[in-house]
Amino acid sequence: MEMFEKLYLAPQNRIKGELRQTLANPTPLPLLGFLIASAPLVCALMGWQGAGGGGAATIGTYYFFGGMLQIIGSMLEWFIGNTFPFVVFGSFGNHILWLFFFLDIALFLLTGAYWKAAAGDAMAYGTLEKVGRLRS
Repeated sequence: MEMFEKLYLAPQNRIKGELRQTLANPTPLPLLGFLIASAPLVCALMGWQGAGGGGAATIGTYYFFGGMLQIIGSMLEWFIGNTFPFVVFGSFGNHILWLFFFLDIALFLLTGAYWKAAAGDAMAYGTLEKVGRLRS
């Protein structure tokens, strides 16, 4: 355990100043965010206690815990000079925010398409569905 912590959780890079002694180790923050965001999805996908819907009710958890905590932890890693965890957590956090941002746009477009279909506007329905599903 001591070797793992020394190599991965607190690598000794050369940095100026005393930031490493001032700030706490930021690595557990994005790791905890990943675990908290993954747990509801796993429960929903396995159908524990009747959970279902593909995890759609937990999208807020993915944004905050899965994305924002990754980015916050990435920035804190950068401040203390840990470049590898900075890249790993930053790229994963941005990917999660990038993925769900565009997924939300697609779902809003599809919602508008179905709204227009219910109102009887077939032309607007076709356009919104085509854009929402990215079909030609």
